[in-house]
Amino acid sequence: MDFSAIYMQITSLEPYDIYLLISRLLTIVASSFLTFGLYHQVWKIFQTKSAKDFTATLIISLLLNETIWFNYGFAISEWPIMFITGINLPAVVLTAIGYYYYGRN
Repeated sequence: MDFSAIYMQITSLEPYDIYLLISRLLTIVASSFLTFGLYHQVWKIFQTKSAKDFTATLIISLLLNETIWFNYGFAISEWPIMFITGINLPAVVLTAIGYYYYGRN
């Protein structure tokens, strides 16, 4: 891989474009931690067969949040937002399923 060509492309960017690039990368890194946490929680729900610490309000909020963020990413054509929410949405659905089976009183 020719890193000098990549360096030349990056250094020729306008400051706003560099800001967008850094913002996208930070979005991916931060969201990756959240994604890991979501899937870890799903694993924990099904392993312990308990979701009693969750509320329906939280599950609905998570579903709405991920759906709205995906829609927003689609509307502005931001692939990092669509990518991460596309990965998070199944975790939230699995959390809702786990809550349905193990969390209700």
